[in-house]
Amino acid sequence: RQAEAHERLGVSIAPSTLDDSVLTLTELHEPTVGVMREELVLDLTLHADNTSVKTMIEIQDPEAPHKKKKVLRETQVWVYLTLCGKVVYDFTLDKTASGPERMLQGFTGNLVADGASNFNLAVRALRLIRCACWSHVRRKFFEALSSHPRAAMRIMILINRLFWIERAMAKRRERDP
Repeated sequence: RQAEAHERLGVSIAPSTLDDSVLTLTELHEPTVGVMREELVLDLTLHADNTSVKTMIEIQDPEAPHKKKKVLRETQVWVYLTLCGKVVYDFTLDKTASGPERMLQGFTGNLVADGASNFNLAVRALRLIRCACWSHVRRKFFEALSSHPRAAMRIMILINRLFWIERAMAKRRERDP
């Protein structure tokens, strides 16, 4: 997307150049991110999620061990967010649980995350309290509408009320800071 945005401005930058610059900047910011992570794990509650990103990475060429080649690979960007709005991103080459376990070392509070198994190892190893995300919970009740319509709808109405209250509070904060 970034390459396309630059192209619209009349600047042609190869996606591989953008990928390389992001990886270089990531390495340069490692000390700063380390300090941010240390602050993050002091919070009582963290929200966490991940998303897949296709990234050009350099690997050993299996046909020519002395050479490296670039391949497009699905990698992960993880986001960790505190209740007061501090955000730290992490990048991993895969979707395994080792990324969250490393990032959450030292954290002892509540982890709000979806039901994906990549957080299970950290939750068990660090003895965290795992909290469900209301959006993901609501999705499960939506799926249950076909088999248990009355019960599922009752719960969905309650969850929607929570979302309404949350939106009303956000509007009030905007109006009366």
